[in-house]
Amino acid sequence: MNFMCYECGDMLEEKNMKSLPNGTVYCPKCFEEFSEDEEKNIIEKVYEAMSTDSDGNGKQAEILENEYLSASVDQQKAIDRVFIAFCGWSLKTLIEGHEATELYNPYK
Repeated sequence: MNFMCYECGDMLEEKNMKSLPNGTVYCPKCFEEFSEDEEKNIIEKVYEAMSTDSDGNGKQAEILENEYLSASVDQQKAIDRVFIAFCGWSLKTLIEGHEATELYNPYK
């Protein structure tokens, strides 16, 4: 019986395949790459996704700022909490360009 690699589409014999508990099948090469990716923490994954985006950081920044500014106050607070966890700064602080001593606290 042959299986197809989920990532590259190569056909594999059962003896050559690697599979996850959920049944997803990979060839040895793709499985190794997948395993390396799984070892990265979420911040590394976000950074890598952002740094390899073909749209460029300028467009990402514009979209992010527009989404934030059009969000409700509660949504902005949630976004700020995520940014504080991610980089130590709220998105509001980053948008407004405040100095570190003026760090915005969305919980006030």
